[in-house]
Amino acid sequence: MQLNSVEEVKKWLGSLPVMRQEMKLKIAFYQDLTQDMKKLKEAGKKHSAYYFSQIQKLEQRLRQADKDFDRMLEILEPDERLILTARYVRHILWSCIRFHVYFSERQAIRIHNRALKKLVGFTVGEEEENEKRKN
Repeated sequence: MQLNSVEEVKKWLGSLPVMRQEMKLKIAFYQDLTQDMKKLKEAGKKHSAYYFSQIQKLEQRLRQADKDFDRMLEILEPDERLILTARYVRHILWSCIRFHVYFSERQAIRIHNRALKKLVGFTVGEEEENEKRKN
């Protein structure tokens, strides 16, 4: 998926922590189900294999999201990385950001906006999309 506007970049970055948390919860859920299916012996083997495949898919999506974020950070300046990490990974509010990044709030917002403009046109989820095309 290509991020074609600043709003799409902000939306993707903002959804990243929620997406990661959701995938971790799903993985834990499927792991619990897999444990329960092991108790059922023969009847549970078929279901256990399905749950295991779901766990693998979710872990792959999680790794891909992390790779995408790391690739995004690679093309940015150090101060831009610092601001985006503070804002989208550590969830620092604009009113408190000056205590964490040693920039004023206004300067942090300028750096943030500059970084978002650099990320317009960035492609996320490439491996996932290529996999879908193969199937």
